[in-house]
Amino acid sequence: MVSKVNTDEVTARLAEMVNPEFFQVYIVTDRDLEDGLTAEETIRLKPKLRLVERLSTRLAAAMVKGTIKYPEEQEGRTVEEWLEHLMDDLGDSLNFAALFEKALGKLLEEQKKS
Repeated sequence: MVSKVNTDEVTARLAEMVNPEFFQVYIVTDRDLEDGLTAEETIRLKPKLRLVERLSTRLAAAMVKGTIKYPEEQEGRTVEEWLEHLMDDLGDSLNFAALFEKALGKLLEEQKKS
């Protein structure tokens, strides 16, 4: 299992430093792609790429979080250690998705009633 540093100082640094707004991500499309898409496809693609840009800033902030939270280098992990870490995070993600689904369902039900 990966060791974490759990101190008030680290917690304060995480709160201060883990911020997607610290990053700017822009996707520039290649001319070949632009030439290959229709105008309608280009219009539909642009908002999707903006979503990827926003997601990328969150991913970058998560890298900052891991860098602060886990001070030892991660490159020396074994495949088994990476898999264990991945499965732990996957479990958390699935739990978040289930809780989100429940909250969204409740919100939609409330909107139907009003």
